[in-house]
Amino acid sequence: MLAKAMSLLMMFLLVLVIGSVMVSADDAPACPVGTKYDDVLKSCRSLLELQG
Repeated sequence: MLAKAMSLLMMFLLVLVIGSVMVSADDAPACPVGTKYDDVLKSCRSLLELQG
């Protein structure tokens, strides 16, 4: 039960991170949003793999 709650919390935090990345991409046009989004997805996948 606790692990499920933790995974939900992590997903919620990731959604917040993705949202903030999308917003901050306008402030930094030199860095394309695609690469930032890929980094977030990679970290999400690694987290899911760690949770097994």
